[in-house]
Amino acid sequence: MGIDLLDLTFRMEKHFRLKIDMTFWSDLRDSAQQVSTQEFITDLTAGQIHHELVQRLKQAGRHVETSYLAEENLKDVLSKLHARFPTHVITPDTKLQELFGRQLWREDWHELSELLGIEVEATKPPFGQSRWTSRVLGLGVAVSFACFLPMIWQAPTFEVVALISIAMASLLIAWWVSCVLKSSLAQDWTVNQWAHQVLLARTSRDSDTKWSEELVWIALREMICETLCVESEAVTPEATLFGDLGAS
Repeated sequence: MGIDLLDLTFRMEKHFRLKIDMTFWSDLRDSAQQVSTQEFITDLTAGQIHHELVQRLKQAGRHVETSYLAEENLKDVLSKLHARFPTHVITPDTKLQELFGRQLWREDWHELSELLGIEVEATKPPFGQSRWTSRVLGLGVAVSFACFLPMIWQAPTFEVVALISIAMASLLIAWWVSCVLKSSLAQDWTVNQWAHQVLLARTSRDSDTKWSEELVWIALREMICETLCVESEAVTPEATLFGDLGAS
């Protein structure tokens, strides 16, 4: 079992409150193999995982045919966003960037989480940059060069100071690039995508949640997105974990 499948196993076990042992994946492959006798099964689809989770929830008596949780959650998110941004026309397809009129900072994710009564850690958004990130980067690089330049004329210590300055500047730039990449993952999130994150956080803290097939799929899709760092559009019932989604 790869690290991605192990991570996904822990997420599913914790969120759905199901006992998922280490044979979950091999048992699922065996079941898929019994259905498909024409070829050897080496990969699993998101739909097969979804089906297995639904069956286990049914056995645990925690399955319902229909659930309005997703619809009610979206209405609540839209209502609170309308109160926070009264001058905007907000639909599920509205991008969060459009509400703020700029790229989203770390502080904006905190504000959105507090607005909806969700702990920031529960939603685990790709926070990315803070408003202070660029300022800290600029100051750090300036200090690095400030230490580096005066030593150009002092040959005995030049090499050591140069190496330290370059190392400092490189670390700061690598940190900044990492923040930019994390932030870019969620810069195009829509209200609907954010609502799914909120729903994931709310259902994870409620041990009495009754799961419909739609609700299980929303939660599973978001967990796969977080684990494999893929866009939600890529996670379809037919998408394979290794071949299509890049699991390791």
